[in-house]
Amino acid sequence: MFPTFSGSSRRPRNVNLSGQKNTNPFAASTWGAGSAAGASKTVADAAAERRQRQLERDRRQAIYNIQRVWRGHRVRRSLRTAYRAEFDDIYSPDSMLDAEDRIQQAFPLLLSVFDASQPEDLSRLSQLGQDLLQTSLQSFDAGKIHPTRLNKLSRAVIRALQVWVSSYPS
Repeated sequence: MFPTFSGSSRRPRNVNLSGQKNTNPFAASTWGAGSAAGASKTVADAAAERRQRQLERDRRQAIYNIQRVWRGHRVRRSLRTAYRAEFDDIYSPDSMLDAEDRIQQAFPLLLSVFDASQPEDLSRLSQLGQDLLQTSLQSFDAGKIHPTRLNKLSRAVIRALQVWVSSYPS
């Protein structure tokens, strides 16, 4: 009845060569007459394209990493600047806060931005220390300050003293 019927109802596989005009990649050989030269050139070209795509992916990932690190640095730097400005506002002459309130507000700010190599931070630590002495360390007695923050304060004071001693002429 149908002489071309082979018994298989499956359609032949459709291979998409991504817009390639030549459907046989081994047929168009530019520098070899034999099909073996064309095949090896095609394989080499495919490997080179894969390497190029991998290089592009690596470059893109490196760009994302650089941008991520830079943005994080920039945000942390601006946040430290904002915290320092807020601390300075607390200790400005216009501030209507008493020593106890200043300690409660300024203490976490100072701990988050303190850098012993910055002279302004050493001055800020001194201002906070003067308030602590004025209140006879009542903030520490009442348990208002968590012990881990006290530990961080003690490390900041030690770093400040180390900087002061190293800058002091012998």
